[in-house]
Amino acid sequence: MMNHFNIDFFQREYKCEGDLRESAERNTREFIERRKYEKKKKEAQKFECSQCTYATYRKHHLKDHLFVHSNVKPYKCLHCDYACNRKFNLTKHLLTHSTTKLFKCVACDYSTNNKQSLSRHSLTHSGTKLFKCSFCNFASNQKYPFNQHMLTHVNS
Repeated sequence: MMNHFNIDFFQREYKCEGDLRESAERNTREFIERRKYEKKKKEAQKFECSQCTYATYRKHHLKDHLFVHSNVKPYKCLHCDYACNRKFNLTKHLLTHSTTKLFKCVACDYSTNNKQSLSRHSLTHSGTKLFKCSFCNFASNQKYPFNQHMLTHVNS
């Protein structure tokens, strides 16, 4: 067995408890056993919604989820009358009030704070269309306009 020493900021010596390889193996085994225990413990602490099939291991997630079933919208925008029931949605909304845009199109001057909006916009520069009508030559890169178009064929 090797002797290992570590000198800290205060110049105190600490003797290593054993060979580094043995220590690593012991720690790995302990880690795996601890994870197994935590997983079993977690399974017992499952929180389920009484109104739908939602389930979580975190009590505050269930508390946030319950807002979905009510009209309560505790998160309110300070800049307009937008209100929502999830903090993430408010955070995303607040980006619409920002003058600095995080995502910029490489092909034109378009900029946005929403990565998905930039991805959708980028499709306007490609020559291919993802959604093509089988009844006429209408085509679109966005699903919603395509679905709206398809309704014209159902109604006629």
